[in-house]
Amino acid sequence: MIAIILLLQGASSIRAQNTGGTEFWLTFGANYGNTNLDLQIRIISGNQPATGSIHFTSLGTSVSFNIVAQQIYTYRLDSTQKEAVLNTTMGVTNRSVHVTSNEPVTVYAMNQALRSADVTNIFPVTALGTNYYQISYTPHGSFSSDAYAIIATRNNTHVFHNGILAVTLNTGHVYYRTSGTDMTGAHITSNNPVAFFALNQGTQIPRGYDFVDCLIQQLPPVDTWGKNFFVPVSNRTRDIVRIIASQNNTNITQVGGTLLYFGWANEPYRFASRSIC
Repeated sequence: MIAIILLLQGASSIRAQNTGGTEFWLTFGANYGNTNLDLQIRIISGNQPATGSIHFTSLGTSVSFNIVAQQIYTYRLDSTQKEAVLNTTMGVTNRSVHVTSNEPVTVYAMNQALRSADVTNIFPVTALGTNYYQISYTPHGSFSSDAYAIIATRNNTHVFHNGILAVTLNTGHVYYRTSGTDMTGAHITSNNPVAFFALNQGTQIPRGYDFVDCLIQQLPPVDTWGKNFFVPVSNRTRDIVRIIASQNNTNITQVGGTLLYFGWANEPYRFASRSIC
């Protein structure tokens, strides 16, 4: 398990995260195990029945859904749809998915292949922002890459990477950026709200393990970050915690559990957590 902790100091107000809504944007990144790739979108209704659509921007086609109250709808993408949403090469595309509904729902996306799978919750457009930090992991080998994807929700959206203009996007366009090294700490800003996804084609967590897995996680904007967290533990012998600070001179304290640094060179954020912190 890898846990992500995002810290914010000095903000006058913090906007709470909310995963329920009626409009969402999502995309997918490359998977180390691309053979027999299974991409899924799962939609969960609330106390009311929900109807809506899953629109594939690059195809210009939509799939309708109708969910009774408090139920789960799973949609598995076919081969054409998978090709239309999967980002594998750095650059700008329109490989996005636009989910809309008449009642609030919760949306998840799963990227799964043989021995490689990850899932992320999808934030509604009302929870998106303009200020993000990448947090990911070291890619495994020259055939893998760390990456992030940005989806514009408005036309004429300027995206900056560490303060340098990287690209200008229109609604539904995706900027997919890759690197052969871990891009954790990269600062991504924009003039309009965007959906930001941390992606990794394949990584070992922790490094040195025999198996490689993909990563996919939509990250929240900085103005939704907080200062106090509970870190759950898995049934593994150790869990990974990565911490990003948005301000200089951020002091981190930990109460309960055992927190042990066991990082390698150039990986200063790796810790082992053996109980709730």
